[in-house]
Amino acid sequence: MVTVINIDMTPPACLPPEGRDAFLAVASHCTVHNTLATPPTTAITLTEAASASSGGPG
Repeated sequence: MVTVINIDMTPPACLPPEGRDAFLAVASHCTVHNTLATPPTTAITLTEAASASSGGPG
């Protein structure tokens, strides 16, 4: 089970100090961050293996 994910970002050298908060805000609302913050429902199902007489491998 994953309990913590730390992300260290290095902003571009040309980013002015007053742009750091906006840069962090954009990163905090990216698709990956949003997915991790509100994980999707996970469904696990079992599928029957194909039998040798069905023309499958084996």
